[in-house]
Amino acid sequence: MQEINLLQGRMKDTSFAWQRQSRIIISLLWIALIVVVGATAIFYLLTNSTQKKFEAAAATTIDLQRQLDAKQDDLKDGKTFQAQTANLKTLVNNHVYLSPLLDELSKSTFVRAKFLNFDANILGKINLEGFVNDYGSLGKFLLGLSTSDKFQNIKLKSVTPSTSTANGYQFSLELAVKTEIFNKK
Repeated sequence: MQEINLLQGRMKDTSFAWQRQSRIIISLLWIALIVVVGATAIFYLLTNSTQKKFEAAAATTIDLQRQLDAKQDDLKDGKTFQAQTANLKTLVNNHVYLSPLLDELSKSTFVRAKFLNFDANILGKINLEGFVNDYGSLGKFLLGLSTSDKFQNIKLKSVTPSTSTANGYQFSLELAVKTEIFNKK
């Protein structure tokens, strides 16, 4: 006979429901674990790739800095050269030219006079020492200097007989030259 179970309609069998719920939860946990592991792997690869890009950028930066330093050194050398060129230009523009003075002196000098010492300054004062064979040659030399319009105030300081084996006279004179002879033309 059948047993009568008064609770039969009220009681449900929950043993299989619990197993099903636990399988769903475990499956969800496995999916979450796979997602976390996958995300971690993706982030690791992205971080590794970013780190490599950063190192490459740092190496490029170091290389560019070296190139910039080399160019700065070249620029420094260029600036130094430019300053030297500017100084040279200033020197050339302000240079005292003795060539016109020497040309005028050669035009006015008697052929037989020899110069032993020549000292000139920018103020136009010249000290000249030389050698002539006789007094007549010395007179012609002084006359030649006085005929030039560039020389003035010619003063004979001394005349002495030569102490060397050559016969003649050593002389010393002082004269002034017009300073415009030193200017570049």
